Amino acid sequence: MGRRLNWWYEVMGIADYQRVRKGKFATKMMNMGFGYADVDYENTNLKRIASMITPDWHTYETYCLQMYDYITRDVDVKGKRMVEVGCGRGGGAYYVASSRKPLRYSALDFSPQNLKLARARFSNVQCLEFKESNAMDLPFDANSIDLVLNVESSHCYPDIARFYSEVHRILCPGGFFLYADLYSPDKVPGLQQKIQDAGFTIVKQEDMTVNVALAIRRYGASMVEIIDDDYGPYIRRFARKWMGDYEANAQYFEKRETVYFLMVLQK
Repeated sequence: MGRRLNWWYEVMGIADYQRVRKGKFATKMMNMGFGYADVDYENTNLKRIASMITPDWHTYETYCLQMYDYITRDVDVKGKRMVEVGCGRGGGAYYVASSRKPLRYSALDFSPQNLKLARARFSNVQCLEFKESNAMDLPFDANSIDLVLNVESSHCYPDIARFYSEVHRILCPGGFFLYADLYSPDKVPGLQQKIQDAGFTIVKQEDMTVNVALAIRRYGASMVEIIDDDYGPYIRRFARKWMGDYEANAQYFEKRETVYFLMVLQK
């Protein structure tokens, strides 16, 4: 299943990059993760996010950006050397680089096609760079990075312990690893042990499962509209199963068959 998803990830990237080049595609689906929703947090927050992006961003994507906003809110990013592992199409990287003002934001992904799409859309942010990279072999010197971000990506990695070790290697002493992902509940304790074995201190851990389910409920129908409007039948068939079945996706979290966590880790 993992190889099949990776293949479709690349195919969608090729299709959307060609549309960007032809001027037929703006920013829909520049984020491909789940979003974050919280009534108390977002009453003014979504308006602030909307004020920082152009009107062609879709409602679904504002919830994705709110996820990035929430994850990075408790750590000072300004002036820091920052790396995101698994940046996808770069929407979250663009938002953090634009709003949090790091010294340098290196956004890494394994997909050359999606990186082309990210560069075509977000080349105007000076501190932001996109690089092709393997999460188990990060292209940075030891003790050279202040902050690492990983959002909803690590569950696809073949060697999670190696990934944790690589993040620990590149971080400066005292540096932070902001880590958010979804797993089955029985696997989380094992992840915590591997994180500690890699040398990290768990500063904060938060269960965001309810918030992710709420976000899916709010943007779900609009996600189907994006898929139906922007893709031909070949890609649409798979995309509706993968991303468009918002009822099933919401229920995975509501029934806690899958949990979504945030951890703030320090070297």
